[in-house]
Amino acid sequence: MTGYASLLQGDSVWLKTSYSGYSQSALFTAWFEFVEGTPPYTVTDIKTLWQGSWGYGNPASPINNYLSNKKFMMPSAAKSTRLRIITTGHGGGGTDNAAEFSDKTHTIWVGGQQRYSQRLWREDCMVNPVYPQDGTWPISRGGWCPGDIITPWEKDITGFLTAGDSTRVDYKMQDYTNLDLSKGASYSTTGQVIFTSMPNFQN
Repeated sequence: MTGYASLLQGDSVWLKTSYSGYSQSALFTAWFEFVEGTPPYTVTDIKTLWQGSWGYGNPASPINNYLSNKKFMMPSAAKSTRLRIITTGHGGGGTDNAAEFSDKTHTIWVGGQQRYSQRLWREDCMVNPVYPQDGTWPISRGGWCPGDIITPWEKDITGFLTAGDSTRVDYKMQDYTNLDLSKGASYSTTGQVIFTSMPNFQN
């Protein structure tokens, strides 16, 4: 949460939770633990590139149409830029049992070139702080495990940027066609560029 501390300033801040599980209801408790001190770096700005859930494997509506060609410019006050992505796969029963139970590798392109690959797969769901659970919780999944934290995928992309120029980011999902669209596959994704100062420490 340190990178989002600036969003928690002011007299009041609205927080929103959403729930789409299998049980009839849910009760949520959220809390923040504040630690006094200097953060590793100071966030100067945040820009959301994408946030939502999109179908995967439908040739009539390719998911890459929603995740590609996102442009931004690094502010002059920023010295570093980090790309942070949280993605989880959902749905099953169709081709490859995607996207919840399908092992896929996606790619991240910055400035028109592929820079990183992202294997979106969790093989450790059986080692879970919420134990035991009902259902299929020990089975490996596309980027998440029931009841467990989702770890953001984060990379420093400063070296791929040119000061004063717009930069394009493309998040490309692995090629896939679902032959049974009645059993939908989808990915829920939040992606941001986080602009920061130089590190506040050498070590």
